[in-house]
Amino acid sequence: MGYLDKTSVTVDATLTHTGRTKLAAGEGINIKYFVASDRGIDYSLYDPNHANGSAYYDEAILNLPNIEATPQATHYLTDKLVTFDRHATQIPTISDVAVLYDFGALISTKEIIPKIYPTNSGGDFTLTISNPHLLNVTGNNSLVHDYDKTLNIHLGVQKMDSPASYRGSNFIISPKYVTENTRVHLLIQHLATGIYQTSVATMTENSSVQTKIKNL
Repeated sequence: MGYLDKTSVTVDATLTHTGRTKLAAGEGINIKYFVASDRGIDYSLYDPNHANGSAYYDEAILNLPNIEATPQATHYLTDKLVTFDRHATQIPTISDVAVLYDFGALISTKEIIPKIYPTNSGGDFTLTISNPHLLNVTGNNSLVHDYDKTLNIHLGVQKMDSPASYRGSNFIISPKYVTENTRVHLLIQHLATGIYQTSVATMTENSSVQTKIKNL
């Protein structure tokens, strides 16, 4: 939903497919929560040098047209608002995650232990993979049965075969047997802040190779 006119409290709300289905079946929707987002806001328009003074620094931002409500989760609210300590000097990022995990033809394992930079702290993360039929995930984590599907847009994959998400502090990935060269897209997200990092796991045909365990 969104405020269409900031001078009056007018709300534009669009039901999702699930909401319309429940409404058609005569069920109550029982909306209890909502999520705020700054999607559509161009902060580069903030002008501290405005000729009319500080009251007009954000004038261009306030006059931006508001995005209409849409039930398509993959196109809206993909980036959530987060709150940091007032003394923070930079937006944290995820470290210790490789851009590429290349297994070649080996049935081996690679461990992902994400950290938050600059504090170098761990925490609670989710690892979402585009195809669990090609990659095993173990470690200090658990399968999430009802994960945030808006994350799929960040994987950069047009079509995914039943993506899966795991929640924990570390993840051990290993390829399953494949008959052709392939890749699996990975997305690691820090639950407390919402920041994320994408990666790719690649593997070549390994179905004719004897099982090898090699910790890298």
